[in-house]
Amino acid sequence: MDSETIPYVALPRNRTLSKLGDIWAVYSRATDRLAFAIHADVQPPNGSFEGSIALAKELEVPSNVKTGGVSQGIVYLLFPNSGDGRPKKPDEIQKLGQALLEQWGGLQKLKNSTAE
Repeated sequence: MDSETIPYVALPRNRTLSKLGDIWAVYSRATDRLAFAIHADVQPPNGSFEGSIALAKELEVPSNVKTGGVSQGIVYLLFPNSGDGRPKKPDEIQKLGQALLEQWGGLQKLKNSTAE
């Protein structure tokens, strides 16, 4: 998948219930931005949780491959079994993610559940 155009997450193997193709809501407390991503890659078991360049840009966090990202303030919400294992276009990810978030309780519920 193209990291610059597809908002996706890459997760360590055996450290998540997510399956390839599942949809995630990703919220940045610092920028108050919400984005949706697809689980598109698997890291080694001791790897880190990573997001694509496109996801970082949607969240308005540093997106440089070598120096970007943030170490705190990002909230991830998995919608288990929401994917079909196939790649999706950004507009499909957005539409599916928005519908799943609304079914779950909406953005305000996500913000309230992450209050410090």
